[in-house]
Amino acid sequence: MRPLTGKRVLITRAHPGAETLANRLTALGAEVVLAPTIAIEPIADPAPLFAQVARLTAADWVVITSPTAARLWALCTGTVTVPARLAAIGEATAAELRSQGLPVAFTGARATGAALASSLLSLGPTGRFLLPRSDKAVADLPIKLRSAGADVIECDLYRTVSRPWTADEVRAVGAGVDAVTVMSPSALDGLLSQPGVTLWLSRARLVAMGPTTASAVTARLGRPDAVADPPSIEALIASLCAVLGHTGG
Repeated sequence: MRPLTGKRVLITRAHPGAETLANRLTALGAEVVLAPTIAIEPIADPAPLFAQVARLTAADWVVITSPTAARLWALCTGTVTVPARLAAIGEATAAELRSQGLPVAFTGARATGAALASSLLSLGPTGRFLLPRSDKAVADLPIKLRSAGADVIECDLYRTVSRPWTADEVRAVGAGVDAVTVMSPSALDGLLSQPGVTLWLSRARLVAMGPTTASAVTARLGRPDAVADPPSIEALIASLCAVLGHTGG
């Protein structure tokens, strides 16, 4: 028997990206319910971002903190030559940057903003840090960099907005799920804003992607049933198999 046979798993991740996880879970026997709780909207006016990019030098860093930011950074900058070095918060983000043909000079060992800040600061004197990311990104990274005296420039690369479920999605989720995957604090906010969520959420196992999301879950709902750490699809799937009672096929 496949490890997730007979289990219904809710994916709250925004498109694109949700399909890859859905296909992996389906291959393991799960019945996947796709109901994104957030939507990603690229910034309407990239001029402020381009103005900051034009100021970058080889001594500076561009710090990318999610696969979504990696994809949109590549799309936004296109053929523009960016002399600064690229840093990725973790392996998943680094992999997305490389898939876009962008070299990664540094990858964080633990995918949290605070840990990445400590690692970057340990590299010694540097120039500016440009942080192109979501308008709702967690503030731990810039706070820690600035507390050490670093010159930090934050630029919105995209907006993260709550996405109301359609009537079909509400019915599909309301029929019951065995587990819920939460990929980010914003996805959690979107989940908790959905109608009727309190009627079924306490009966489902909640798996958080990474320690940052786990902290957000703990603050709102108590400790999650499992945390994918490091935050990767492989770790998330392993966590789902563990909490749903199967460890092998």
